[in-house]
Amino acid sequence: MKLTSIKISSLHSTQIPLIKNFPPPDWHFNFQAFLEMHLNQSYFQGFVACQNEQIVGVGNVLRNENVGWLGNIIVPEAFRRQGIGQAITEFLIQRLRESGCKTQILIATHLGKKLYEKLGFRIHSFYHFYRPKFLILPELKTIRRASSDDFPEILTLDRIVTGENRQKFLNCFRTTAWIDENPVTRKIEGCFLPDLGNGLIIGINEEAGLRLLQFKHAQFDRIEVLPEQNLSARQFLLKSGFIEYMRAPRMVLGAEVD
Repeated sequence: MKLTSIKISSLHSTQIPLIKNFPPPDWHFNFQAFLEMHLNQSYFQGFVACQNEQIVGVGNVLRNENVGWLGNIIVPEAFRRQGIGQAITEFLIQRLRESGCKTQILIATHLGKKLYEKLGFRIHSFYHFYRPKFLILPELKTIRRASSDDFPEILTLDRIVTGENRQKFLNCFRTTAWIDENPVTRKIEGCFLPDLGNGLIIGINEEAGLRLLQFKHAQFDRIEVLPEQNLSARQFLLKSGFIEYMRAPRMVLGAEVD
């Protein structure tokens, strides 16, 4: 079908109830809570595509200095094959370029992969998705609630792992964070942010990461998403009875971050 005129504009909070069910069920994603948390933050911009006053697509960007993420590019089935998804993606790419992002990253669905390749994105690696499963709670000798004094160390760990400066973004999750602390050096070797997505875990060594992974799944009934390079965590989940049900490519436009 040919693309008819659409208008892409900033998402307003009053529109959130109209789009909260746009993500498919297999995303296991509370879209409304996500938007309500981030909409008015300086690092985030949400957009809606309208056709004849009706919302026919959505998308958002999240900026961490010169690295930008495109996310939640969704067009309901009734409006697909009209070029709406491409129009939204091109709009988001341009927004990030104008804001100075040299690297743009997204996680692609099966439907979106060909479109993103057409627009210049390339596959860098894959994320592996696992169905939820409860584990036995580990001993909490090294795991404790994070304090405000721990936040600078958490930011340092995150920057080492992601290559991004995500201070403003992570500030939303600091009050519910947990850490794994070396009992001898008192250095933080891992952190767990339960309210970030499905629960972000970062570890500077395998032992801390696996302890926090077991701690997470002893308390939360959530899917797990791991980068393919994280062999130790993937092997741990498979040995623990987790079932992988999907893989999705991490795609990059511009320079990849380390």
